[in-house]
Amino acid sequence: MAYYVQPVPGSYTDLERIATEVHLVEEHGVSQIADLYALNPLSTVLIAIAAGFHDVNLLKAISAFLLYGALFLVIYCEWAKKHISRGIFLFMFVL
Repeated sequence: MAYYVQPVPGSYTDLERIATEVHLVEEHGVSQIADLYALNPLSTVLIAIAAGFHDVNLLKAISAFLLYGALFLVIYCEWAKKHISRGIFLFMFVL
């Protein structure tokens, strides 16, 4: 679903800046943005993956997958430690 979400026309989003950087990597290589993301090299990797597939929307899908994956991991760990019941675990997982 995140793959198809588009920003509101006329409004600035961080996605526009990142899309510009993806196109920069497509044209000039990863070294072009490596200095910009020296403090956050994982961002360089994600932008390079999107540039490799020539698809900015892939970056949105990967970001959503990582976010929801982390949320589900926290819920699962709490259930495994018996901090929440099975019913609450299933409810939160489905929600």
